[in-house]
Amino acid sequence: MKKMILQIIEEEIKSTHNISETADQFVERVTQLFVDEFQHLKMYAPLGLDVEVIEEVQQEVLDLYRIKTYGHYSLQSYRIALLQKDDTTSETIN
Repeated sequence: MKKMILQIIEEEIKSTHNISETADQFVERVTQLFVDEFQHLKMYAPLGLDVEVIEEVQQEVLDLYRIKTYGHYSLQSYRIALLQKDDTTSETIN
């Protein structure tokens, strides 16, 4: 489960379509993506995903988000730094 959540976080954290997205919005969106993927793969808990399972997933997403963005005061700050890093890398290559 953790590996799957981390994969979704790594894909979604680079998304700049909503640069002003808050950490809470990001966690909620990633949680929903995970739940959708989880159900799509038919790896669901008996009787579906109950509140406790979703809360556990949200906590896991939040923990991994904090690890991934450590040193940045917001998701927006992290994404801007990531964009700047990409710009610097592409300038170095050219």
